[in-house]
Amino acid sequence: MTPARPPLFAPANAVLFLDFDGVLVDLAETPDSIAVDAQLPALLERLHRDTGGAVYLVSGRQVADLQRHLDGLKCTAYGCHGAEMAADGGAVTQLVKVEAAQIDEMTRELKHAAAASGAYLIEAKPSGAVLHYRRDPSLQADARALAERIVARYPGFHLHPAKMAFELRPDGVSKLEVVRAVLEQPIARGRTPVYLGDDTTDEPALEHVRALGGISIKVGSGESMAEFRLNSPAEVAAWLEGKGKE
Repeated sequence: MTPARPPLFAPANAVLFLDFDGVLVDLAETPDSIAVDAQLPALLERLHRDTGGAVYLVSGRQVADLQRHLDGLKCTAYGCHGAEMAADGGAVTQLVKVEAAQIDEMTRELKHAAAASGAYLIEAKPSGAVLHYRRDPSLQADARALAERIVARYPGFHLHPAKMAFELRPDGVSKLEVVRAVLEQPIARGRTPVYLGDDTTDEPALEHVRALGGISIKVGSGESMAEFRLNSPAEVAAWLEGKGKE
């Protein structure tokens, strides 16, 4: 049985990976309708300071979107599942380059195929596109079939299931690869990896961190490879707040 609460960790001896939606903020009907707690930017700044800069946001969102919602963000952020990043709140670097024309074409095809249902939301990203069906979860099977049909037309892309969404993204791009790359950096040497995620896109990274003897935390309900669990972003914030007191 998954423990109700993860153990404490010493910030100076940890490298912290945080998903955004579902971990730091509650999910909403659309990506733009989330509510960010006013205290969240300050919490992230304290964690960044206490870990000596070893805090990494790892999100499916674009980095610019994370920076817009988290004013003054200093943590290194990886967006689009690792296709782009910004170090310490700086400029965005595209780590995986995809032709804009190809993304435009993919997005148009998704919008055309999804037009029959007003419940779908199509989100274009610099490295791919996402078909959201959060407005009507009963569309899951239809959404998968639609997305599979489109992605089959684009060599070098694969379909990745997410929470009430299917994402068309380049091969080799994943949150797991972000974790592996960060853990090879000097700042991570000798530190305990700590990963908090809520989605199927987080599961390979959670499993990897657990195998390394780190702290793997599933946020919310559902089966997971994580060793520990927190129930909501509010619980995540309360747990993270306690780290500086250890």
